[in-house]
Amino acid sequence: MVDDIVEHIARELTSMQPLEMGDIVGMDAHMEQIEPLLDMDSATNDVRMIGIWGMGGIGKTTIAKFIYNKYSPRFGRRFCFIENVRIAGRNGLPGLQRELLSNILGKKQANISDKEKGCNLIKSKLKKLKVLLVLDDVDNEEQLLALAKDTSWFGPGSRIIITTRDLGLLHFCRLRIVHHVNFLGHDDSIRVFKQVAFDGGRPPSDVYEQLSIRASRLAQGLPSALDAFGTYLRQKISTEAWERALDILEKFPPQKIMEIVRTSYEGLDKRDQAVFLHLACLFNGDNFHRVATLFDHGDEQIKDLRKKSLIDLSPDGCITMHVLVEQAGREIVLHESKSKLWRRRILWEPEEIVSVLQNTTVGFLKTKRSILHPYACTFIVLLSSDSGESILRV
Repeated sequence: MVDDIVEHIARELTSMQPLEMGDIVGMDAHMEQIEPLLDMDSATNDVRMIGIWGMGGIGKTTIAKFIYNKYSPRFGRRFCFIENVRIAGRNGLPGLQRELLSNILGKKQANISDKEKGCNLIKSKLKKLKVLLVLDDVDNEEQLLALAKDTSWFGPGSRIIITTRDLGLLHFCRLRIVHHVNFLGHDDSIRVFKQVAFDGGRPPSDVYEQLSIRASRLAQGLPSALDAFGTYLRQKISTEAWERALDILEKFPPQKIMEIVRTSYEGLDKRDQAVFLHLACLFNGDNFHRVATLFDHGDEQIKDLRKKSLIDLSPDGCITMHVLVEQAGREIVLHESKSKLWRRRILWEPEEIVSVLQNTTVGFLKTKRSILHPYACTFIVLLSSDSGESILRV
Protein backbone atom coordinates (compact mmCIF):
# COMPACT_ATOMS: atom_id res chain seq x y z
CA MET A 1 0.00 0.00 0.00
CA VAL A 2 2.72 2.46 1.01
CA ASP A 3 4.82 1.47 -2.03
CA ASP A 4 1.87 2.16 -4.31
CA ILE A 5 1.34 5.63 -2.79
CA VAL A 6 5.04 6.51 -3.10
CA GLU A 7 5.11 5.32 -6.70
CA HIS A 8 1.97 7.32 -7.50
CA ILE A 9 3.39 10.53 -5.99
CA ALA A 10 6.72 10.08 -7.78
CA ARG A 11 4.87 9.61 -11.04
CA GLU A 12 2.84 12.75 -10.48
CA LEU A 13 5.95 14.81 -9.78
CA THR A 14 7.68 13.43 -12.86
CA SER A 15 4.68 14.12 -15.06
CA MET A 16 4.67 17.78 -14.00
CA GLN A 17 8.30 18.31 -15.04
CA PRO A 18 8.51 19.51 -18.64
CA LEU A 19 10.81 17.59 -20.95
CA GLU A 20 14.00 19.44 -21.86
CA MET A 21 13.16 20.23 -25.45
CA GLY A 22 15.05 23.53 -25.88
CA ASP A 23 14.93 25.41 -29.18
CA ILE A 24 14.16 22.57 -31.57
CA VAL A 25 14.93 23.66 -35.11
CA GLY A 26 12.27 22.67 -37.63
CA MET A 27 9.69 21.57 -35.04
CA ASP A 28 7.12 24.18 -36.13
CA ALA A 29 7.14 22.72 -39.64
CA HIS A 30 6.64 19.19 -38.29
CA MET A 31 3.79 20.25 -36.01
CA GLU A 32 2.08 22.03 -38.88
CA GLN A 33 1.78 18.67 -40.60
CA ILE A 34 1.20 16.48 -37.55
CA GLU A 35 -1.47 18.46 -35.68
CA PRO A 36 -4.13 17.89 -38.38
CA LEU A 37 -3.31 14.16 -38.17
CA LEU A 38 -3.69 14.19 -34.38
CA ASP A 39 -6.90 16.24 -34.59
CA MET A 40 -6.95 16.62 -30.81
CA ASP A 41 -10.18 18.64 -30.90
CA SER A 42 -12.10 16.17 -33.04
CA ALA A 43 -15.84 16.38 -32.47
CA THR A 44 -16.19 12.66 -33.20
CA ASN A 45 -14.02 11.76 -30.18
CA ASP A 46 -12.53 8.88 -32.18
CA VAL A 47 -9.39 6.91 -31.32
CA ARG A 48 -6.43 7.65 -33.58
CA MET A 49 -3.18 5.82 -34.23
CA ILE A 50 -0.50 7.95 -35.87
CA GLY A 51 2.80 6.67 -37.27
CA ILE A 52 5.97 8.78 -37.34
CA TRP A 53 8.29 7.20 -39.91
CA GLY A 54 11.84 7.98 -41.03
CA MET A 55 15.43 6.79 -41.00
CA GLY A 56 17.35 6.33 -37.77
CA GLY A 57 18.72 9.54 -36.30
CA ILE A 58 16.34 11.82 -38.18
CA GLY A 59 14.46 13.04 -35.09
CA LYS A 60 11.38 10.84 -34.75
CA THR A 61 11.82 10.45 -30.98
CA THR A 62 12.33 14.18 -30.52
CA ILE A 63 9.10 14.91 -32.38
CA ALA A 64 7.22 12.29 -30.33
CA LYS A 65 8.54 13.77 -27.08
CA PHE A 66 7.49 17.24 -28.16
CA ILE A 67 3.94 16.02 -28.87
CA TYR A 68 3.86 14.11 -25.58
CA ASN A 69 5.06 17.11 -23.60
CA LYS A 70 2.57 19.45 -25.27
CA TYR A 71 -0.55 17.28 -25.06
CA SER A 72 -0.15 15.00 -22.02
CA PRO A 73 -1.88 17.53 -19.68
CA ARG A 74 -5.08 16.97 -21.67
CA PHE A 75 -5.14 13.33 -20.57
CA GLY A 76 -5.04 13.80 -16.81
CA ARG A 77 -2.83 11.00 -15.51
CA ARG A 78 -3.58 8.65 -18.40
CA PHE A 79 -0.42 8.85 -20.47
CA CYS A 80 2.65 6.73 -21.12
CA PHE A 81 5.85 7.10 -23.16
CA ILE A 82 7.68 3.81 -23.75
CA GLU A 83 11.08 4.74 -25.16
CA ASN A 84 13.19 2.46 -27.34
CA VAL A 85 10.72 -0.40 -27.64
CA ARG A 86 13.16 -2.17 -29.97
CA ILE A 87 15.64 -2.71 -27.15
CA ALA A 88 13.22 -2.86 -24.21
CA GLY A 89 11.25 -5.58 -25.99
CA ARG A 90 14.23 -7.94 -25.86
CA ASN A 91 13.42 -8.56 -22.20
CA GLY A 92 9.98 -9.85 -23.16
CA LEU A 93 6.73 -8.27 -24.28
CA PRO A 94 4.87 -8.99 -20.98
CA GLY A 95 7.31 -6.61 -19.27
CA LEU A 96 6.38 -3.82 -21.70
CA GLN A 97 2.69 -4.55 -21.23
CA ARG A 98 3.14 -4.27 -17.46
CA GLU A 99 5.00 -0.97 -17.88
CA LEU A 100 2.21 0.42 -20.08
CA LEU A 101 -0.54 -0.51 -17.60
CA SER A 102 1.42 0.65 -14.54
CA ASN A 103 2.11 4.08 -16.05
CA ILE A 104 -1.39 4.73 -17.32
CA LEU A 105 -3.25 3.37 -14.30
CA GLY A 106 -0.84 5.03 -11.85
CA LYS A 107 -0.05 1.96 -9.81
CA LYS A 108 2.19 -1.04 -10.08
CA GLN A 109 0.61 -3.98 -11.85
CA ALA A 110 1.12 -7.63 -11.01
CA ASN A 111 3.52 -9.62 -13.16
CA ILE A 112 2.02 -10.63 -16.49
CA SER A 113 2.74 -14.28 -17.19
CA ASP A 114 2.36 -14.24 -20.97
CA LYS A 115 1.66 -11.93 -23.92
CA GLU A 116 -1.96 -13.01 -24.44
CA LYS A 117 -2.82 -12.31 -20.82
CA GLY A 118 -1.23 -8.88 -21.21
CA CYS A 119 -3.30 -8.15 -24.31
CA ASN A 120 -6.50 -9.07 -22.50
CA LEU A 121 -5.58 -6.87 -19.53
CA ILE A 122 -4.84 -3.86 -21.75
CA LYS A 123 -8.16 -4.28 -23.57
CA SER A 124 -10.22 -4.73 -20.40
CA LYS A 125 -8.60 -1.97 -18.32
CA LEU A 126 -8.09 0.75 -20.94
CA LYS A 127 -11.08 0.37 -23.28
CA LYS A 128 -13.02 3.11 -21.45
CA LEU A 129 -10.09 5.41 -20.68
CA LYS A 130 -8.91 8.34 -22.81
CA VAL A 131 -5.14 7.78 -23.02
CA LEU A 132 -2.06 9.20 -24.70
CA LEU A 133 0.39 6.43 -25.54
CA VAL A 134 3.73 6.78 -27.35
CA LEU A 135 5.56 3.66 -28.51
CA ASP A 136 9.01 4.80 -29.59
CA ASP A 137 11.28 2.95 -32.05
CA VAL A 138 9.07 -0.07 -32.73
CA ASP A 139 10.81 -2.51 -35.07
CA ASN A 140 8.57 -5.57 -35.39
CA GLU A 141 4.92 -6.45 -35.66
CA GLU A 142 4.80 -8.49 -32.45
CA GLN A 143 5.53 -5.39 -30.38
CA LEU A 144 2.58 -3.52 -31.88
CA LEU A 145 0.28 -6.52 -31.65
CA ALA A 146 1.12 -6.87 -27.95
CA LEU A 147 0.81 -3.19 -26.98
CA ALA A 148 -1.67 -1.54 -29.33
CA LYS A 149 -3.16 -4.02 -31.76
CA ASP A 150 -6.39 -2.15 -32.35
CA THR A 151 -8.05 1.19 -31.60
CA SER A 152 -10.83 -0.71 -29.79
CA TRP A 153 -8.37 -1.38 -26.95
CA PHE A 154 -8.54 2.28 -25.88
CA GLY A 155 -11.26 4.69 -24.82
CA PRO A 156 -12.80 7.48 -26.93
CA GLY A 157 -10.44 10.39 -27.67
CA SER A 158 -7.28 8.30 -27.18
CA ARG A 159 -4.17 8.99 -29.24
CA ILE A 160 -1.53 6.33 -29.90
CA ILE A 161 1.72 7.45 -31.55
CA ILE A 162 4.21 4.98 -32.99
CA THR A 163 7.70 5.90 -34.19
CA THR A 164 9.50 3.48 -36.49
CA ARG A 165 12.04 3.16 -39.28
CA ASP A 166 9.82 0.61 -41.03
CA LEU A 167 6.84 1.77 -43.07
CA GLY A 168 5.97 -1.84 -43.87
CA LEU A 169 5.35 -2.48 -40.18
CA LEU A 170 2.77 0.32 -40.08
CA HIS A 171 1.09 -1.03 -43.22
CA PHE A 172 1.02 -4.53 -41.72
CA CYS A 173 -0.96 -3.17 -38.78
CA ARG A 174 -3.27 -1.27 -41.16
CA LEU A 175 -2.09 2.06 -39.83
CA ARG A 176 -2.69 4.63 -42.55
CA ILE A 177 -2.12 7.97 -40.77
CA VAL A 178 1.63 8.49 -41.17
CA HIS A 179 3.96 11.46 -40.90
CA HIS A 180 7.19 10.99 -42.89
CA VAL A 181 10.10 12.81 -41.26
CA ASN A 182 12.32 14.36 -43.93
CA PHE A 183 15.83 15.78 -43.68
CA LEU A 184 16.37 19.34 -42.49
CA GLY A 185 16.81 22.05 -45.09
CA HIS A 186 20.10 23.91 -45.63
CA ASP A 187 19.43 26.84 -43.29
CA ASP A 188 18.01 24.69 -40.49
CA SER A 189 20.97 22.30 -40.79
CA ILE A 190 23.46 25.12 -40.25
CA ARG A 191 21.48 26.40 -37.27
CA VAL A 192 21.45 22.97 -35.61
CA PHE A 193 25.17 22.49 -36.21
CA LYS A 194 26.08 25.91 -34.79
CA GLN A 195 23.95 25.35 -31.69
CA VAL A 196 26.03 22.28 -30.90
CA ALA A 197 29.47 23.41 -32.10
CA PHE A 198 29.67 26.92 -30.61
CA ASP A 199 28.75 28.55 -27.33
CA GLY A 200 25.81 30.81 -28.07
CA GLY A 201 25.46 29.25 -31.52
CA ARG A 202 27.79 31.78 -33.17
CA PRO A 203 31.05 30.99 -34.99
CA PRO A 204 33.95 33.14 -33.78
CA SER A 205 35.12 34.05 -37.31
CA ASP A 206 34.24 33.86 -41.00
CA VAL A 207 36.59 30.89 -41.39
CA TYR A 208 34.60 28.92 -38.82
CA GLU A 209 31.43 30.04 -40.60
CA GLN A 210 32.65 28.47 -43.85
CA LEU A 211 33.76 25.32 -42.06
CA SER A 212 30.31 25.12 -40.45
CA ILE A 213 28.70 25.23 -43.88
CA ARG A 214 31.02 22.43 -45.03
CA ALA A 215 30.12 20.28 -42.00
CA SER A 216 26.38 20.85 -42.36
CA ARG A 217 26.51 19.97 -46.06
CA LEU A 218 28.25 16.71 -45.21
CA ALA A 219 25.48 15.85 -42.73
CA GLN A 220 22.88 16.38 -45.48
CA GLY A 221 20.14 17.42 -43.09
CA LEU A 222 20.40 14.41 -40.73
CA PRO A 223 19.99 15.79 -37.17
CA SER A 224 21.98 13.02 -35.46
CA ALA A 225 24.90 13.62 -37.84
CA LEU A 226 24.77 17.38 -37.23
CA ASP A 227 24.85 16.71 -33.50
CA ALA A 228 27.72 14.20 -33.84
CA PHE A 229 29.77 16.54 -36.06
CA GLY A 230 29.14 19.55 -33.83
CA THR A 231 30.07 17.65 -30.66
CA TYR A 232 33.25 16.31 -32.26
CA LEU A 233 34.40 19.57 -33.84
CA ARG A 234 33.79 21.81 -30.84
CA GLN A 235 36.66 19.94 -29.15
CA LYS A 236 39.08 21.12 -31.86
CA ILE A 237 40.95 24.29 -30.96
CA SER A 238 42.03 25.59 -34.39
CA THR A 239 40.68 25.96 -37.91
CA GLU A 240 43.47 23.66 -39.12
CA ALA A 241 42.25 20.95 -36.75
CA TRP A 242 38.70 21.47 -38.02
CA GLU A 243 39.86 21.06 -41.61
CA ARG A 244 41.75 17.84 -40.83
CA ALA A 245 38.75 16.47 -38.94
CA LEU A 246 36.38 17.28 -41.81
CA ASP A 247 38.73 15.59 -44.28
CA ILE A 248 38.39 12.42 -42.19
CA LEU A 249 34.62 12.75 -41.74
CA GLU A 250 34.17 13.05 -45.50
CA LYS A 251 35.66 9.56 -45.88
CA PHE A 252 34.56 7.73 -42.75
CA PRO A 253 31.17 7.93 -40.99
CA PRO A 254 31.20 8.73 -37.25
CA GLN A 255 30.54 5.83 -34.88
CA LYS A 256 27.08 7.16 -33.99
CA ILE A 257 25.98 6.92 -37.64
CA MET A 258 27.59 3.49 -38.04
CA GLU A 259 25.54 2.21 -35.10
CA ILE A 260 22.31 3.63 -36.54
CA VAL A 261 22.89 2.09 -39.98
CA ARG A 262 24.14 -1.24 -38.60
CA THR A 263 20.97 -1.57 -36.50
CA SER A 264 18.84 -1.17 -39.63
CA TYR A 265 21.15 -3.43 -41.66
CA GLU A 266 21.02 -6.26 -39.12
CA GLY A 267 17.22 -6.14 -39.22
CA LEU A 268 17.25 -7.12 -42.91
CA ASP A 269 17.21 -10.66 -44.23
CA LYS A 270 20.34 -11.90 -46.06
CA ARG A 271 19.02 -11.08 -49.53
CA ASP A 272 18.04 -7.54 -48.62
CA GLN A 273 21.39 -7.05 -46.87
CA ALA A 274 23.18 -8.01 -50.10
CA VAL A 275 21.06 -5.60 -52.16
CA PHE A 276 21.64 -2.79 -49.65
CA LEU A 277 25.42 -3.25 -49.78
CA HIS A 278 25.42 -3.26 -53.59
CA LEU A 279 23.38 -0.06 -53.66
CA ALA A 280 25.75 1.58 -51.16
CA CYS A 281 28.88 0.53 -53.03
CA LEU A 282 27.79 0.86 -56.65
CA PHE A 283 24.34 2.21 -57.43
CA ASN A 284 23.60 5.31 -55.35
CA GLY A 285 22.10 7.81 -57.79
CA ASP A 286 21.34 5.26 -60.52
CA ASN A 287 17.97 4.72 -62.19
CA PHE A 288 15.67 2.53 -60.09
CA HIS A 289 14.25 0.47 -62.96
CA ARG A 290 17.69 -0.26 -64.45
CA VAL A 291 19.13 -1.37 -61.12
CA ALA A 292 16.05 -3.44 -60.26
CA THR A 293 16.66 -5.65 -63.31
CA LEU A 294 20.06 -6.67 -61.91
CA PHE A 295 18.65 -8.58 -58.92
CA ASP A 296 16.11 -11.37 -58.55
CA HIS A 297 12.89 -9.61 -57.47
CA GLY A 298 14.92 -6.40 -57.48
CA ASP A 299 11.87 -4.14 -57.76
CA GLU A 300 10.39 -5.52 -54.54
CA GLN A 301 13.70 -5.64 -52.66
CA ILE A 302 14.65 -2.04 -53.42
CA LYS A 303 11.18 -0.85 -52.41
CA ASP A 304 11.57 -2.81 -49.14
CA LEU A 305 14.79 -0.89 -48.45
CA ARG A 306 12.88 2.34 -48.95
CA LYS A 307 10.23 1.20 -46.46
CA LYS A 308 13.07 0.51 -44.02
CA SER A 309 14.26 4.13 -44.48
CA LEU A 310 17.65 3.09 -45.89
CA ILE A 311 17.11 4.66 -49.34
CA ASP A 312 14.68 6.95 -51.08
CA LEU A 313 13.55 7.41 -54.67
CA SER A 314 13.91 10.80 -56.34
CA PRO A 315 11.09 12.36 -58.41
CA ASP A 316 12.96 11.39 -61.59
CA GLY A 317 13.11 7.73 -60.55
CA CYS A 318 16.65 7.46 -59.21
CA ILE A 319 17.85 5.68 -56.07
CA THR A 320 19.06 8.17 -53.47
CA MET A 321 20.97 7.09 -50.39
CA HIS A 322 22.20 9.52 -47.73
CA VAL A 323 25.96 9.94 -48.14
CA LEU A 324 26.60 8.82 -44.55
CA VAL A 325 24.48 5.70 -45.05
CA GLU A 326 26.48 5.02 -48.20
CA GLN A 327 29.73 5.41 -46.23
CA ALA A 328 28.43 3.11 -43.50
CA GLY A 329 27.43 0.46 -46.05
CA ARG A 330 30.92 0.52 -47.53
CA GLU A 331 32.43 0.27 -44.05
CA ILE A 332 30.37 -2.89 -43.47
CA VAL A 333 31.88 -4.42 -46.62
CA LEU A 334 35.39 -3.43 -45.52
CA HIS A 335 34.81 -4.86 -42.06
CA GLU A 336 33.53 -8.16 -43.48
CA SER A 337 36.76 -8.64 -45.42
CA LYS A 338 38.96 -7.62 -42.47
CA SER A 339 40.44 -5.00 -44.84
CA LYS A 340 41.86 -7.73 -47.10
CA LEU A 341 41.25 -6.53 -50.62
CA TRP A 342 41.04 -9.96 -52.23
CA ARG A 343 38.34 -11.07 -49.75
CA ARG A 344 35.85 -8.27 -50.44
CA ARG A 345 32.49 -9.28 -51.85
CA ILE A 346 32.25 -5.94 -53.75
CA LEU A 347 34.95 -3.75 -55.25
CA TRP A 348 34.17 -0.20 -56.37
CA GLU A 349 37.47 1.70 -56.70
CA PRO A 350 39.06 1.16 -60.16
CA GLU A 351 42.57 0.97 -58.72
CA GLU A 352 41.54 -1.77 -56.29
CA ILE A 353 39.81 -3.76 -59.03
CA VAL A 354 42.93 -3.62 -61.18
CA SER A 355 45.10 -4.60 -58.21
CA VAL A 356 42.99 -7.69 -57.49
CA LEU A 357 42.98 -8.73 -61.15
CA GLN A 358 46.72 -8.27 -61.45
CA ASN A 359 47.58 -10.15 -58.28
CA THR A 360 45.02 -12.97 -58.31
CA THR A 361 45.02 -16.06 -60.49
CA VAL A 362 42.29 -16.49 -63.08
CA GLY A 363 41.20 -19.78 -61.52
CA PHE A 364 40.72 -18.06 -58.17
CA LEU A 365 38.66 -15.30 -59.76
CA LYS A 366 36.42 -17.85 -61.43
CA THR A 367 35.69 -19.57 -58.15
CA LYS A 368 35.42 -16.37 -56.11
CA ARG A 369 33.31 -14.24 -58.43
CA SER A 370 31.54 -12.65 -55.47
CA ILE A 371 34.47 -10.30 -54.95
CA LEU A 372 33.51 -8.58 -58.19
CA HIS A 373 30.05 -7.27 -58.94
CA PRO A 374 28.85 -8.66 -62.27
CA TYR A 375 26.32 -5.89 -62.87
CA ALA A 376 28.34 -2.78 -62.05
CA CYS A 377 28.19 0.27 -64.30
CA THR A 378 31.74 -0.64 -65.36
CA PHE A 379 31.94 -4.36 -66.01
CA ILE A 380 35.06 -6.43 -65.59
CA VAL A 381 35.01 -9.30 -68.06
CA LEU A 382 37.57 -12.11 -68.32
CA LEU A 383 38.03 -13.32 -71.88
CA SER A 384 40.04 -16.36 -72.95
CA SER A 385 41.92 -16.40 -76.22
CA ASP A 386 44.77 -18.25 -77.89
CA SER A 387 47.18 -15.78 -76.35
CA GLY A 388 45.79 -16.34 -72.86
CA GLU A 389 43.51 -14.32 -70.57
CA SER A 390 42.80 -10.64 -71.14
CA ILE A 391 40.71 -8.04 -69.37
CA LEU A 392 37.98 -6.07 -71.11
CA ARG A 393 36.36 -3.11 -69.37
CA VAL A 394 33.09 -1.91 -70.93
